[in-house]
Amino acid sequence: MENKIALIFDTNFIIEHSKDLNSVVEKLSKSYEVFVTQLSIDERISQQYLDLRANYDKIEKLATEIKPFAKVDVLVEFDKCFESRKKGIQNNYDTLFSGKIIPFSKSQETFSEIIDRVNKKMPPFIKGASDKGFKDTILWLSLMDYFSKNSETESVLFVSNDHGFTENADTLKKEFNSKTSLTIEIENNDFLNKLVQEKKEVELKSNVMDDLKLEELNELRHEIQRIMSRICTGSSYDPYEDGYRSFPLFKTTSYLEINQIEDMLNNLHNILFRDLFATQFVFSTLFLNLHIFKEEYYIPREDIESLNNLHDKIKSNYKQVLPQFYKVVTELINRNFDSSGFPEDIPF
Repeated sequence: MENKIALIFDTNFIIEHSKDLNSVVEKLSKSYEVFVTQLSIDERISQQYLDLRANYDKIEKLATEIKPFAKVDVLVEFDKCFESRKKGIQNNYDTLFSGKIIPFSKSQETFSEIIDRVNKKMPPFIKGASDKGFKDTILWLSLMDYFSKNSETESVLFVSNDHGFTENADTLKKEFNSKTSLTIEIENNDFLNKLVQEKKEVELKSNVMDDLKLEELNELRHEIQRIMSRICTGSSYDPYEDGYRSFPLFKTTSYLEINQIEDMLNNLHNILFRDLFATQFVFSTLFLNLHIFKEEYYIPREDIESLNNLHDKIKSNYKQVLPQFYKVVTELINRNFDSSGFPEDIPF
């Protein structure tokens, strides 16, 4: 092992860099031995399953509607199509992370240990949430098991935005050291993003800062935060606490990818025109056949229009920062991700 520091990132980082993962891994490999967990791969496969299933459901619905006068022929059955995609995804990760995929155990012993940690609310489970942290616990146990058997690594760096890890870092680091004799650092995604960003200061200055004044940039930052806060978070008066409480206006069962947000924003004009007289929306209606939303509340039309207008403004006047806009909107929406779907979310 050329580099002695093992680096593992969670699924949310993979999603954030879905378009440039190969180049990101190549860059990080200059300083670390980069690993991925099979659990993260299976989560990506699961998302493909849900997307593909939604498309086939749409075909079945259409076939039923036009049955009196037309026929739909399915050229490839769902199971065969999914197995082909599943194999392709796994092969891609096998190639990119050759020999550096961390497995997870499906044994009864492992399952019993997970349930024991559930009952004791041991990190990375989150206190106060009955089952929030099931996947994180599977991942954590797989890391400790793998590196307890790996003598070539000097230390480990684990990157995740999940609160179960970041809010319990000290406790988890002690446990990891006791089980593996190795030190582990737990950082959030911003730590890695700083490492993989291209340092093109001259180009940045000529392409962005010359055309975008600091005052304009700050105004855009605040406008993005203000609009996305209204879209993602609601508030209501709580007489028991004598004050207002905030709550998510929707929750997601999977992380959204940047390309999905980009497609949604580019189609927002059509959505608003289609529902011209709608005064409010639930967030899922802005996406086509994306069944990952739950516990939705209505969002005023004015807030959706504000997002659409902001997108138009950036496309017209600040096109050079459009990729950063898509990125921050994706990150803000993904804060509403809720992993408390146990036991449905168990990947085996």
